[in-house]
Amino acid sequence: MKRTIVHSIRVLVLVALGPCVSTSLGAQEVQPSRAQPGGVGSVIAYEGGTIDAEVSFDSRLFDNRARVRTSIGHGRWVDANERLQGVRMTRVSITALFFNRPRPAESVRSYGGVGYARFLPHGSVAGPYHGVHLVGGIEGRVREWVVGPELAFELGLPDRRPWSNEHPMMCGTARFGIAIRRRF
Repeated sequence: MKRTIVHSIRVLVLVALGPCVSTSLGAQEVQPSRAQPGGVGSVIAYEGGTIDAEVSFDSRLFDNRARVRTSIGHGRWVDANERLQGVRMTRVSITALFFNRPRPAESVRSYGGVGYARFLPHGSVAGPYHGVHLVGGIEGRVREWVVGPELAFELGLPDRRPWSNEHPMMCGTARFGIAIRRRF
């Protein structure tokens, strides 16, 4: 389990730093937008009676529409499976975010994204698990700060091992929170 956590943190750092460098795709060069730099943020969310906290790292905004976000969060898993109900879980995820194009002089925009998440349960529950991370929100920008509501869904994927009582199936869970990010 310790090796999985270390490997997940390495991937998180590499993915957060990788998109900050321009890359070439064939004859077309993709440049990060100078006006929309990357940043660091946090989300405090409500998840079925518990508080969930998350720290995220954003890449620069590409073509004023797309960004990569890596995050690590911690909270209690809330779903229909009684064996996983209330289990403390650490979540590591990478998400591709897509933003609407803002009109001139607008400082509010919406976004949505899909990504991969690794769930690391604490305690006696078997794991780790993996799944899909879906996120959507609205952000308003005031100088270098970005604030807004965010809704996230985690959907556990079936494990390669056959379902058993030792490794219970994960059902989906949802969080609603307030995101505060600082752009650099």
